[in-house]
Amino acid sequence: MSLLEAVAMLAYYDPDSECTVMREVPFSDSAHILLRFLHSRNFQTFMDGVPQITDFRYTNEAMLGIVFDDNFAPLGMIQNSMGFLEGGTVVRKSFPQSDLLMSIPLLSDLVGSMLGKGPYFIANDAGPSPFELGKGPLYRWANFDEVGTQDDPLFQDAGGTTTYTTTENEVSDIRDVARVIFKGPLNLTEWYFSTRLVADIVAALFPFGRDYGINFLHGDKLESMPKIEFIAEQGVLSGGTFMFLPIPGERELIKGYNHMDVLTACASLPSPGSARLRRAPHWNQLATTIAIPPLLVPAPAETQTSGVADIMETIEDTLMPSLVLIISYDDGNRVSNSQTGFFCTPQGHILTALGGIRNSPMVNVKTIDRGVFKVKRVMGEERAFNLVKLTADVPASQMKPVSYNRSIPVYGTQVYAVTIPGPDEKTVTALQVTGTREIPGIGMVILTTPSIPAYYNNCPVADARGQVLGLAVSESSGGAAVDFIIPSAVILGLFVGATPVSFEDWEAREMLQGLDNTYAEAMRLLWLGRFTAAAPLFERAAKARPQDADPLYYAAACYENTKQAARAQTLYEQALKADPESVKVLFSLGLLHARAGRAKKATALFAEVVDREPRHAQGHAELVKLYAGVRNRDLMQKHLALLRGLDPDLAEDTLYEIESAGRTRR
Repeated sequence: MSLLEAVAMLAYYDPDSECTVMREVPFSDSAHILLRFLHSRNFQTFMDGVPQITDFRYTNEAMLGIVFDDNFAPLGMIQNSMGFLEGGTVVRKSFPQSDLLMSIPLLSDLVGSMLGKGPYFIANDAGPSPFELGKGPLYRWANFDEVGTQDDPLFQDAGGTTTYTTTENEVSDIRDVARVIFKGPLNLTEWYFSTRLVADIVAALFPFGRDYGINFLHGDKLESMPKIEFIAEQGVLSGGTFMFLPIPGERELIKGYNHMDVLTACASLPSPGSARLRRAPHWNQLATTIAIPPLLVPAPAETQTSGVADIMETIEDTLMPSLVLIISYDDGNRVSNSQTGFFCTPQGHILTALGGIRNSPMVNVKTIDRGVFKVKRVMGEERAFNLVKLTADVPASQMKPVSYNRSIPVYGTQVYAVTIPGPDEKTVTALQVTGTREIPGIGMVILTTPSIPAYYNNCPVADARGQVLGLAVSESSGGAAVDFIIPSAVILGLFVGATPVSFEDWEAREMLQGLDNTYAEAMRLLWLGRFTAAAPLFERAAKARPQDADPLYYAAACYENTKQAARAQTLYEQALKADPESVKVLFSLGLLHARAGRAKKATALFAEVVDREPRHAQGHAELVKLYAGVRNRDLMQKHLALLRGLDPDLAEDTLYEIESAGRTRR
């Protein structure tokens, strides 16, 4: 698998150079046999082992093509339709698929599902003689949009007698395929072909699956659910007996597609003959119109098995020492509120909900060792997230800061919310990740099922090892509820530049500002995606807090998301006057100008962003794109080098975006 990723990297970054990695990297006997299976003209060649794949000369791109393209790779499950070889003679191959096998009813369906439909071809010039292998021509790759045109759709031999492929049958860009093979975190060869995925799906159908946290609910309802099935015309399940199986639902056949093309097909082509492809179903387009209900979901609490229970017990043992109870008092020294907090830094800083301690003359911290300590200082606040960071005179022996996992968990990952429970509340609740979504001004958040109970609001959410993945949010507004997890990477980026103040001074300032909850309500509406309702509330909050740029910033984000760019620009500029040092306002204003095509203004703003915060990776990324657009190669390379040092993945994504935009323009 690692060798395939290496070939894909070379095909992406250095497509036209000769591929030498197959000769230079040692691999096992089983890998040799697999390569002979993929690259033998007939059975005799397979048995002899001569010539083998390393005896031919291929460019890096061509090497990837003969391993993954439907015209060359006799494995149906890995086939893409992405072009054809050129630069040397090519002949039909009869191994492992033969005309005899494909002529037998039923057996041909079974063989076709494994070996693909064919026909298959292979390079035929490894050298001038059997004693001079490796001295043949350098085979190159004709990409999917180079095999023909609307007027001349056939890709044929020089004499025009043999048709190898047609424009209708080539739908994937080999550079896109190369990128998904090696680009993490879901690199294709490691995850898409994982046998563990198949094992988990099978286990979900049996009662013992629940013992391992794999739960399959409502299986008897599958047939009654609406269903549409898109079948690749040349894929492993098209044609033959499989098409006559009584599977409920609507079926659509996608012309020209192979098994993998539903993931990799190009959604838009520059050539005149591309209208069919632009109309072809593509997963990025289908995802916006088809809702697929999750079938693998956490079992109800009463059906959870000992395996999950053991993990939850471990989570409780790991995280509970880091949790504290935050107790707020009113003017009569009576308890007015209690909520969970946790030690978030090695210095003993405590993170908790801002709303729960506002307008309380005294707040205490109670540790798991039952020590009670008065809050002394406020280290910072983030009203957008309803968070505050506190300190108290807690002895070091009673502090246990949490450890963090900064990654975004993939779909289906089990995570655990932890709190100090009240009556009829659980300490730990298991959740399952169902995806992510972007909230304007906030960033990416993690979605889960089932819904996060309200008493876990602002409590840590951990992985199976007890590392904190993020902070739970569970709020309601006007009868609508919202819940998600703020990733730990976002949490760790908060409170930058905050000025610590004594708790008494902070509370006095809060009292002067009154009990107006407009800002908190506006933020809940923003979380719910109700931008039109949230925007005027943010503006009202801005009038009550003229020294605070955040309400103006979020109001601008709401207007921008309702296509009111002029109003958004005005509010971003007002926010910048309120806080001239705000990097996030500068960056958002730069994005607004960039999207409107005002490259000069956008460039100046992004330059100011990276000047104030040199490690602002997204700022450098935007400058790379802008300088590429005006062909200022020196400044583009300068910021690209800085970006690669800060975030190599973002650098790669940025270059890919630039290249894709160039292909679209062409």
